[in-house]
Amino acid sequence: MKHVLLLAGLMAIQSAWGGIYESGLEAKKAGRHEEAVQLLGQATTAAPGNVEAWYHYGTVLGWLKRHEEALAALRRGLQLAPQDFDLRLGEARVLAWMADYSGADERLAKLEAEFPTNLDVAVMRGRVAGWRGDRKEARRRYEAILQTDPRQIDALTGLGDLEAEAQKIDEARSLYEQALAVEVSPDVQRRLDGLQSQTQRRVDMGMTGSTFTQGEREEWWSIYASYGQKLLGWDAWLRTEVGERFGLQDETWEVGAGGQLLPGLQATIYGGVTPDADFSADWYADASLRWRVFEKLGFLDDGWLLVEGRWADYATSGLLVSRVGWEQRVARHWTLNARWLHFAYDSGLSADGWLGYVAWEPRERMQFRLGAGSAVESLTNQTLNTERAIPSWTVFVGMTLPLSERWQVRVDFEREDVQDRLVRYGLALGLTYRF
Repeated sequence: MKHVLLLAGLMAIQSAWGGIYESGLEAKKAGRHEEAVQLLGQATTAAPGNVEAWYHYGTVLGWLKRHEEALAALRRGLQLAPQDFDLRLGEARVLAWMADYSGADERLAKLEAEFPTNLDVAVMRGRVAGWRGDRKEARRRYEAILQTDPRQIDALTGLGDLEAEAQKIDEARSLYEQALAVEVSPDVQRRLDGLQSQTQRRVDMGMTGSTFTQGEREEWWSIYASYGQKLLGWDAWLRTEVGERFGLQDETWEVGAGGQLLPGLQATIYGGVTPDADFSADWYADASLRWRVFEKLGFLDDGWLLVEGRWADYATSGLLVSRVGWEQRVARHWTLNARWLHFAYDSGLSADGWLGYVAWEPRERMQFRLGAGSAVESLTNQTLNTERAIPSWTVFVGMTLPLSERWQVRVDFEREDVQDRLVRYGLALGLTYRF
């Protein structure tokens, strides 16, 4: 009798577990991810030895961007079945979502060696290549997949994403439409609809200035406007600024561009002129390189080496500013940036400085900044003393917030303490419209 009761109890537990598990799979399939993760979590608790439950649970956690939990769930499954294909691919996928591209590629390379014709692995390798900035390799992989299967939805979508990033809207639209013709997908449809509102241009406008007037060296203001556009995958812009200091007024015109030279190597170059300059540089040129040294190193994410140079030709002196620094992304939403500055005047005078800040970006187009720096008189170097370099120390705070899908606002406040001279306060307000 005891055996019968025990057997009945086990059957009841198994039946209850099966109901929860099946309900979790149904919720996952229907897109009810919060419900699915709750049910599948219960299923793994009730039957911790079920490999498939760990896979589905980890997958949904990844969809919800709970990446650390997703990775833990998938690795729990891998402890039970180390060679399970779905769990191994799922682990690589989550690592890629966490921007650990080296870890993802390492696992995908092993899977590709074991399953050289598997299209899921090939697609994921294409995605990782695209996410890490190697668009050429991503394109090569997607096109190879489509030669084998012209109706492969993920390859069509991935290639469409590359075309959209390159602002080839017609080509991207065609690829998305081909993917939808194979299978109706809300995700692909959103991509297609998003092309209608794709922002290829932007307008920036704003003002900077001080309202804490204690003397002519502290009273200053400027207004600016710029127009930017995507050109061949690069951001190009034209900017004009009118400013006043010491009772004098200057108007500066600037043109520049920035984009990717090679995977992991970005460049920005710009320059400007000020006709009839009174306090601004007659002309200036600025160039910078950003080199991604690593994508993942222990608990650290992307690490970038920064090398920058600026020449400004003033009426009284020429000034070369060299900047070398490091930008480090940590804990997903946090970034640390530090630069060493060297000022070299053509008169032979020189000085050193530094600039650093910490930024928190909880979501796209939203950022909060806190930083400090030491330079010469002003971080913009618009006030020069040809006899000696006057040190200054600055602290600043700022934030960037989205007002809507197209509008964005930026606010910055700074306090600058110039040695033996004054304390200068500054406020900057800016608006961006994307279209």
